[in-house]
Amino acid sequence: MKTRVLQALAYLKPEIPSSAPAPVMSLSADDAPVMTKFLPGLLTAYLVDEGDSFAYVQGRDLRSAGISEEELHRGALANLAALAERQLTIREYETVSALLLDGNFEASLLLLDDLWTHRLRAYARDPIVAIPARDVLAFADLEAAGGVSELRALVKRVWPSCDHPLSENLYRRVDGKWRAYGYGSQ
Repeated sequence: MKTRVLQALAYLKPEIPSSAPAPVMSLSADDAPVMTKFLPGLLTAYLVDEGDSFAYVQGRDLRSAGISEEELHRGALANLAALAERQLTIREYETVSALLLDGNFEASLLLLDDLWTHRLRAYARDPIVAIPARDVLAFADLEAAGGVSELRALVKRVWPSCDHPLSENLYRRVDGKWRAYGYGSQ
């Protein structure tokens, strides 16, 4: 069990809004997936690749492995960073760049602080990011002419029909933390 949990990858997931209808069933702490708050509307979940599907790490998995949520989080971020180190491709399109990974964890790359503070600094010193779906992460520098407009247009194109929608918001990194970037925001 411990080996399985140690293989988990950090994964961004939308939070169910409090205005949503009450759940049909409630899960015990053992049965519930382990999730932590990342940003308003976004959670970090932890997935284990089972070959043809992913399984969520559940409370019982942590208990059986004797691992805390903090240890799970650190390990899952390290595993995501290792995946990115092996497979990440950066594609530039005029004022916007895209991160391509594996079709499941592109948006989750937002969780990797080191990626944004070091490796991607040459592409965007003040990054604005769109993550409309789990497999889409596009970014531009705030100062790039038309970059924000292109990101908003991307969200509008992807959002209505995407598989695994994530967020219609754009995000800006301020003082080492991501913040929602709204119309007219600075």
